[in-house]
Amino acid sequence: MKKIIKRLFLLITFLFISLITILSTTGIETNKFNKVISDKASQTKNINLKLETVEFKINLRQFRLFLETQNPKISYRDISIPIKNIKVYIEFISLIKSDPKINKINFNLEELDIKQLNKLSLILKPSNFKSLLNNKIKEGQMASEVEIFFTDKGKIENYIAKGTLEDIKMELFSGLNLTKLNMSFFADKNDVLFKKIFGNFEDVRITDGDVKLSLENGIKVNSNFNSKIDFDEKLLSKYHKIFKKNQLFKNLRELKSDFNNTIYLDLDKTYKLKEYNYSISGIVEKGLIELLVPIKNNFITEEVKKIYFSNSKISTNFSSNDKKFKGEGKYSLNNQNFLNFKL
Repeated sequence: MKKIIKRLFLLITFLFISLITILSTTGIETNKFNKVISDKASQTKNINLKLETVEFKINLRQFRLFLETQNPKISYRDISIPIKNIKVYIEFISLIKSDPKINKINFNLEELDIKQLNKLSLILKPSNFKSLLNNKIKEGQMASEVEIFFTDKGKIENYIAKGTLEDIKMELFSGLNLTKLNMSFFADKNDVLFKKIFGNFEDVRITDGDVKLSLENGIKVNSNFNSKIDFDEKLLSKYHKIFKKNQLFKNLRELKSDFNNTIYLDLDKTYKLKEYNYSISGIVEKGLIELLVPIKNNFITEEVKKIYFSNSKISTNFSSNDKKFKGEGKYSLNNQNFLNFKL
């Protein structure tokens, strides 16, 4: 009797391990849930989903059952959406009751280039986001994954989108471009977060950046990034038309620096700017200002045409309410004898 029980126990254990192994690897092919998945997708208007092979699997890390299908055909308003696979997570108890309840659907999208994104922009909202994709973003690729969460009653509760953007080229204003832009992103219905931002703003190298967008009651933007600048007179003349109203920029002839930048923007529901704050702090390794009107008076006998700066710390803050500047370091009137200054 003991031998029978022992053998029975070993057989059940073997079958259980075999079942788990199959479910966690190849899965068990089934078409029983095709209609359930299609019906759930059709809850969003204008979505058409066609499934072929569906596998029943298990996620060992979370010990959750899910259905997976490869290369499904899905379209929204007759626009095809390229998807690698779909995973549908089902509540185990609901299977026993023969009334399957879906907790979550995971969409893993194919890598898209900017031309494909432009086509998909027709189904996106708001309209200014469509304009951004179609008119401002010129090149790049996006890889992404979208998770949709459902309530106990089967209604959409929230979503999470995450992925990467690579080799983005974006036109901003006055012919200025962001190029070779790479970042990761994470979004839900309330916030969008961009992290690990690296790229070029024309001749300015941007590193270690992040941007957070809060989408409740308008848009709030918080951003931090480092910028490395190495401008000579030739490069500075390139931007003369853009900054022609800025007196300091008119006089600037050379700048080599490493800055930390912090930006805050508060826009209302009509995207009108209500409040802003932009602060810069960092080191000016070297700089040169050429005075449009040379200085010469009773105290300065020799005419001063240029002011040189070296190893200087600066801190500025521009906001909707105030403007501040602090600086200290070394300066020279002849690029030889440097003296200390503090402002």
